[in-house]
Amino acid sequence: MTEPARLLRDYRRTDWDESMPGDDALAGALTRSRIEPVALDGRIARLVEEIDADWPNGRALAAQFFLDLDPALVFFLTRNRLHDLWFFTEFFRRPVVRQALPEVGDVRWSEDAAAANPHLARMGPHLGFELTDGWRSLGGLASRLSHGGVYRGGGFPDPQVIQLVDGLAEGAFGGRRSEALSYHSWAAWSDWFDGESEDSSWFWLDRRTGLATVLLITDGP
Repeated sequence: MTEPARLLRDYRRTDWDESMPGDDALAGALTRSRIEPVALDGRIARLVEEIDADWPNGRALAAQFFLDLDPALVFFLTRNRLHDLWFFTEFFRRPVVRQALPEVGDVRWSEDAAAANPHLARMGPHLGFELTDGWRSLGGLASRLSHGGVYRGGGFPDPQVIQLVDGLAEGAFGGRRSEALSYHSWAAWSDWFDGESEDSSWFWLDRRTGLATVLLITDGP
């Protein structure tokens, strides 16, 4: 597994004169991209460990990847429009991602499944991921940690919440919140999630380096 410091892909520049890729260019674009797992930052690993240890029925998973994306995907990434594509469905189905997060299992959404299931139809191929920003995404995570597990009140104390969230921010995007492309989903898009109101998925991409961080949290009966 590669160390993150050895990899670099800068996505901060947007070419506004570039034409939007067509369907032919988008077909197989993620397959043509390089997705390489990197060693999980210890500060993010600690966050996962704290949730697993403190919440009786709570579980968390995290992984990090270096993304060297095909130009067709870069067009949408630099315009904050990954959610307009099937990016998240295809990303979590990639073998390298499944190997890094084996507990997650299969993505529940498909066109056939959505046709028969209104919940999956509402979820869509973006798996419920909505664009946010680095500041708000971390605020939402801090609130979740402060709230705590479903069956234990109080959550983590404020100093610990701040330490855990700041540690994730440093490990995911060097603390540069304004440079993080940030997405969040409430959807139970795989059977790993308990399917209650406490399901959350975060996806952060450090535009400066190409480092992607995935954090998944679930809690329920």
